[in-house]
Amino acid sequence: MIPAFAISQKKLIIKGTIPLFSNGTEISLHQILPKRLETQEKTFLTKLNKHSFEFVLNVKGAESYYLSASGQRSYAFILGPGKANIAISDSIFRKVTITDNQTETEYEKYDSYKNDEEAKYRWDRTEYANYTASKNIDSNVAKAKISEVNRLKMIADKNELKHCVDWIKEYPDSYINTKILYNQLFNMPDNDLKKIFLDLPARVKNNSWGNEIKYVINNLFVGTTAPDFAMADTTGTQISLSSFRGKYVLIDFWASWCIPCRAENPTLVKIMKKYKSRNFTILSISLDNEKKPWLKAINSDDLEWTHLSDLSGWGNPVRLNYYITLIPNNYLVAPNGKIIARNLQGDQLADFLNTLNL
Repeated sequence: MIPAFAISQKKLIIKGTIPLFSNGTEISLHQILPKRLETQEKTFLTKLNKHSFEFVLNVKGAESYYLSASGQRSYAFILGPGKANIAISDSIFRKVTITDNQTETEYEKYDSYKNDEEAKYRWDRTEYANYTASKNIDSNVAKAKISEVNRLKMIADKNELKHCVDWIKEYPDSYINTKILYNQLFNMPDNDLKKIFLDLPARVKNNSWGNEIKYVINNLFVGTTAPDFAMADTTGTQISLSSFRGKYVLIDFWASWCIPCRAENPTLVKIMKKYKSRNFTILSISLDNEKKPWLKAINSDDLEWTHLSDLSGWGNPVRLNYYITLIPNNYLVAPNGKIIARNLQGDQLADFLNTLNL
């Protein structure tokens, strides 16, 4: 009997040419994985023969890849089962042409959409970063700049979300659907994303991006049980999330070097003083790399609650498992361990806690 797993496997045959590279050059094909699994990136190797290369992969559905050789790398592309021809006509992997793969053709069509607010947002975000990195910073100017950045991001995200939803409605069988839906995680109401995902054909969902959407739906959406973890506190003692069962817990992600995080800390201090005797606590996860500035920030900001970190920065496994891509960020967990809210900042957090009648 042939296992069901074997039946689900399909072939992806990639043939390519690189005229400007010497025969024998090692060519790498890298499979890009979702953020939580990005450290497990898969790499396939071959060598250039007569300026040509070939990869034959067993796949379940569409996946995202990029090519590299001699220190150069291509842009990311998406290929579905079948074949793909790739021509690289320069020596720096900028002139890459992909043909004969319907999935990549569909993605190029999808990606051709112009989101003007997205371009403005990226520009203003860079300007804000450059300004806050300078020596002479006016707090009012910085506040105005970040306010504009946030305004543009909201518009850009809204436009991109509509583009994604419209595409899936028009092309429900497209192999790219799980990838573009994955890019909208947390940008649309949980129930809306769940319904769109569940309505997709099984063959479309059978890839890394589909599996990761399932992970998020089952583990990080409001109403699910927050993934447990254990990490060292400031004294080196291992503390677990499950040890706080019976309390409302705000899992707070921050870092000493994060200016917006430090600006949010006074609000958290006020909230903790108000609710610490009412079955509520804060559990902070720091993305610091060094212990000294981490401890200094805790003391300077009077953060009198439990603090955890493995001092691995953005490599922190709890950050990865909770899909934290920007800080400050947080999850609010009920006494039964269920997630009841995500990313509540400032007045939003205070107002939500008021509704709980702690």
